[in-house]
Amino acid sequence: MKNNKSEKELHMQLWKESGLSKVEYATQSGLNPHSFYGWFKKAKPEPQSTTEFVELHRNEKSYKTTPDRIKITLAGGYEITIAPGFDRVNLCTILDVLECR
Repeated sequence: MKNNKSEKELHMQLWKESGLSKVEYATQSGLNPHSFYGWFKKAKPEPQSTTEFVELHRNEKSYKTTPDRIKITLAGGYEITIAPGFDRVNLCTILDVLECR
């Protein structure tokens, strides 16, 4: 079954929100995992903001922000970029893992 562009974009967004691996999401959604991976390769990268990041420091973390995203650099060198509409619970879980809490 062919999926049109809007269906692909919807599945890609739903996958991002699902917390599943791409293979798990594709399988559960009745999609071919290889095709699903291909959608991401063909997708245009998200446009980068033309606004420069403003860097803020707090303890050993570095926070950079623009009107549409926040970038966090942890002491261990990990970087997290947060786009609008992020899931706060998932962010807390990721930070807990990276900071070994």
